[in-house]
Amino acid sequence: MNPDGWTDDLSITVDPETTLDELVDFILEHQSRRGAASELFEVLTTRFGLCAEDVELALDRVGGGRTRAGTKQPENAPDPVKDPVAHVAYRRARGAPAPARRDRRSAAWGELVRRAKGGDVEGATAFARSEEMASRATPEEQEAARLWCHAVGAAREGALAATSSGAAVRLVELATALASGPRQERALGNLLLQAGVAISSVGEERIRTRGPERCAPAGTPAWFDAIRLSEAARELGRLFAGSGDFEGEGRAVQLRGRIGLRCSDSATIAWEA
Repeated sequence: MNPDGWTDDLSITVDPETTLDELVDFILEHQSRRGAASELFEVLTTRFGLCAEDVELALDRVGGGRTRAGTKQPENAPDPVKDPVAHVAYRRARGAPAPARRDRRSAAWGELVRRAKGGDVEGATAFARSEEMASRATPEEQEAARLWCHAVGAAREGALAATSSGAAVRLVELATALASGPRQERALGNLLLQAGVAISSVGEERIRTRGPERCAPAGTPAWFDAIRLSEAARELGRLFAGSGDFEGEGRAVQLRGRIGLRCSDSATIAWEA
């Protein structure tokens, strides 16, 4: 969206781990059940990575697509390039089914998460080191698996830095899975500390590389990166609180503030140094 004035380009960029189809389907589902406006804004700005301006645009174009579909005139179909959200909403209103959702996690990662959720720390660690994990998992999944092994093995050299936001986020997924199953307090405590270091190390690197340019425009890789790390830090705080470690919860809250997620009128996101 062009903030300087009118434009015929009504396209919206969503987090690469989602799609415009998923965006439209969520909005339609939310409207059908009359969900809370706060929930809608929360999901659109976190899961889909929209800035406040694009939230308004997305809602407007979903309505525009449905209105055009109601005319039953094929020539009123929205342009799929310049008005893609309205185009998807139009197709849904005309009865086109939603495409099958693409699983963005490998089957190997799913197996590792399943073992962690079952509280099988030894089995999960063995699988994390397996040939299947090495050959079928994505690079960020493999890095997260290595961080898992390091954490639950209580390595004496302390927690390791992560090299990608994806690995840090995946590690928090493993922590969430482990926390949801049979209690493994020692392993979970080590894993939460490792996850905190992983998020912090990536965040600090992003701050360093941005230099004096502290803000990233909405819809850029740096924008989405910050949102994912911020949400991972929030989940980490919840996990610390759930384990009774309120000091850790406080550190996670500070970490989220350090990352400095901030949506503003100018649609920027800031990495606070």
